[in-house]
Amino acid sequence: MNAIVFSQTGGPEVLRLSEVPKPEVRPGMVLIRVHAIGVNFADTRFMRPTVTRNFPDKTRESAERCFALMRDGRLKLHIGKTFALADAAAAHRHLESRQSTGKLVLIP
Repeated sequence: MNAIVFSQTGGPEVLRLSEVPKPEVRPGMVLIRVHAIGVNFADTRFMRPTVTRNFPDKTRESAERCFALMRDGRLKLHIGKTFALADAAAAHRHLESRQSTGKLVLIP
């Protein structure tokens, strides 16, 4: 499967589209086929050298809460701009420029 990854800290120039192994689905987990992804400001902080990356459980918990809110109609997403997946670095620069409103969506 494809993923936007980074192997060093820095700005949008460190983002790479890479082929990665499909994750193992363990009991209590789901695997979701994603056709488009978004990058938010918090995502950009993970690439900074001052941020620790021990967040899998918190990320899963946040995703579960978001999906529940969307399911209940209490959370609606506003898509501000779309980019091709290959233009992930440009999407990141746009996000860091603080000119975006709504979510940025990467389309494969």
